[in-house]
Amino acid sequence: MTCCQAIYLKETSRSGQLSLKHPFTLSSPERSRAIPCTNPDLPEQCSHLPPSPLLGDEFFDEATGKLFAQPSIPYYLRAIANFTINDTGAKGSQETFLPVTVALYTEELPPTETDDFPMEFKERETKVLRPSLLGNPLGAMKVSLQESSAFAYDTRSTHSHTTALLRLEFESASPSSNNVPKSLQGLSFTVFPLVRVKTFYSVKSFPRLPSQSLLDSFSDMRLRDGIIKLETQYVRDASWGYRFNPESQATATQASLAGLSGSIEGFLDGGNTRKLMTGEPGGKWISNWAIPIEDNGRLLPTFCSSLVAHFFTLIVRVKVAGARQEAFDFEVPLQAKLIPHPHRWEKSVNDSCNIRELRMRPISARIHW
Repeated sequence: MTCCQAIYLKETSRSGQLSLKHPFTLSSPERSRAIPCTNPDLPEQCSHLPPSPLLGDEFFDEATGKLFAQPSIPYYLRAIANFTINDTGAKGSQETFLPVTVALYTEELPPTETDDFPMEFKERETKVLRPSLLGNPLGAMKVSLQESSAFAYDTRSTHSHTTALLRLEFESASPSSNNVPKSLQGLSFTVFPLVRVKTFYSVKSFPRLPSQSLLDSFSDMRLRDGIIKLETQYVRDASWGYRFNPESQATATQASLAGLSGSIEGFLDGGNTRKLMTGEPGGKWISNWAIPIEDNGRLLPTFCSSLVAHFFTLIVRVKVAGARQEAFDFEVPLQAKLIPHPHRWEKSVNDSCNIRELRMRPISARIHW
């Protein structure tokens, strides 16, 4: 970002007051710059300059004139002007502080290794579907949710969207798959998406990447989390396709070759062909969904520093109707990033001073101590 301010040097004399004005520019790198940290075990992605968050309940201290919150990261521009009076040779200096908002462009981090956080994420779940509580099982349904691409905001946008990829796999309990398509078409689904906002903060450097499991062993860390509700979505008449299991495909291929060989041998020995008894090839029914996820507010980008970290997760509940009511619950990582506006270079120097402050809109929140 680039910002311009003026420094005023004032001198009181008999002839009146003299004001000198000297503009200058302040710029920061396109990407977050790494800052020193005393903890060598802290991951590289947690050693960058954080933006200016102001989260939680605010408190204004009239004695100091400062605004506090949990957490709050303020930045101040400090300017010192040294000057010399030519007539007398006297030297002096003036110093001033000015609060500034830092909103650095961020990059999307690599996908999270969810296996390292077994208590925080849930990507797949399998349940047996039944027509009723005491009915015979229809089959096993496995539903999985993948980590989606990040929410992307620029300095002018007020909303963003991404797509969540859901995969449904159904294996029939019946050896015959003739009635399965009709059963699957009778199912309908309701998708309830939520965005969970997690902010970890501490007075000491994080010993490792912040997570909920770290709360038990690192008493100096706190977690503030909240929920943003998104639009409920309904899926009816889902499209299903059948996919053979690899072992079934290999068996079917061998059976075809054996049947061809038997026919040839039968033709050579006078037509006494051998009958080959084979069962129906195994497989499963698959349906892939692209669920739009849209946020109509503005979020702080994902970031991690040595003292404050701000993460998101996508929580999805899928309810199945048309069989005995079942629900599948998931929680996967989600990111938000701040990107440059495509036409930001067309802005004038004066416009570049008007940097919009990134503050989270009100959400339902819980404080963990």
